[in-house]
Amino acid sequence: MSYCFHKEDKVRELVTIDEALDILLPLITPAAGESLSLQEAQGRIACGDVQARMSIPPFARSPYDGYAFAARDAQDASDEAPVTLRVTREIAAGSPAGDMIGPGEAVKLMTGAPVPPGADTVVKFESTEFTVDTVTVFEPSASGRDVIPAGEDVCAGDIIVRSGEVIGPAVCGMLAAQGLERVTVHIRPIIGILSTGSELAGGKDQIGDGKIHDSNRYSLGAACRALGMEVRFIGALSDSKEGIAQAIRQGLAQCDALITTGGVSVGDYDYTASAAESAGVETLVRNVNMKPGGTCAIGIKGDKPVFCLSGNPASSLIAFYVLAQPCLRKLAGYQAYRNLMIPVTLMKPIKKPSAKPRLIRGSLDLTLGTARLLPHEGQGNGVLRSMKGCNLIGFIPEGSPPLPAGERIMAWLVDSL
Repeated sequence: MSYCFHKEDKVRELVTIDEALDILLPLITPAAGESLSLQEAQGRIACGDVQARMSIPPFARSPYDGYAFAARDAQDASDEAPVTLRVTREIAAGSPAGDMIGPGEAVKLMTGAPVPPGADTVVKFESTEFTVDTVTVFEPSASGRDVIPAGEDVCAGDIIVRSGEVIGPAVCGMLAAQGLERVTVHIRPIIGILSTGSELAGGKDQIGDGKIHDSNRYSLGAACRALGMEVRFIGALSDSKEGIAQAIRQGLAQCDALITTGGVSVGDYDYTASAAESAGVETLVRNVNMKPGGTCAIGIKGDKPVFCLSGNPASSLIAFYVLAQPCLRKLAGYQAYRNLMIPVTLMKPIKKPSAKPRLIRGSLDLTLGTARLLPHEGQGNGVLRSMKGCNLIGFIPEGSPPLPAGERIMAWLVDSL
């Protein structure tokens, strides 16, 4: 069941993934637009539909070197009774089509040349016999045969790219064919990343004595950049409510969305969620019913979403893909911002029961012609290596027993990590 959030409602506790997204997504406003050159716009998200101003190709043309004429003039042609037509002129690619041809006339065409008015068929050179002034054909040719019609690719008035679609190579070419040099795209959102935890060592510090290096900053930053977003690292802070709150304020002043890691559980030093509220963030969701990554606090300040995620590396990255990514994609202007879910077959058994909805990291296998999920080794909350090469996150419903190989489940498609 979908859930629609209203701001007067209380914080929602332990919601499903779908409920969390139903709460968050309506509050996300896509970024504004900016005009860029086609080269600069490649890979960006269209802000507004773009309509074709002309048909492409704008005229009927020949697909190869040959002769154009009216099909009716050779409707009785055969090997026994060939038809000879008078060649009136030659048209090269880039030249105008010229005047209408008359009955019994043909025009010599080069590849890409326009088919002149009065002609409706083209026969390639090697299927004819010809002189400077005549061409002889030995079989009938139907109207429209081997003629590339005007508008075969795009008709005037067609939508070339819709708002929210990616400006990819084909779209760039289609826009250029219209004579367009610029297009309006959504501004790249800036995503702030803030790491928390007194256990985090500085970049050049030696680890040991309870210290670890901050990996979340880099994995989440890479995930945001893969979506085409800019990333700004706000800092790595020790467990201090005041310090974290100040960093959140700083991040929201500089960025369009903020992701924090660490400090969202219920321990004595877990200050991030309360620090976010001190910084003016309205908490909307407190924990999501899933494992791993369910320990979180998600809110909004103004129109800027804030995702306070677990400090465990795999947990934070999984939560990013199933919770934050759809919201950030909408913020970036994507038309299709929700993750695509597909049915898959397990290639290996899941040996443990799933008391909570469980998310399984794995790879998509298509070798047998059906979609199969190969679970990766090491499914622990802090095991980041199981995310390597992951392009599926399988969903096992709450209360499921151990599942055998061959069981059908649903899985989200994600970019290969």
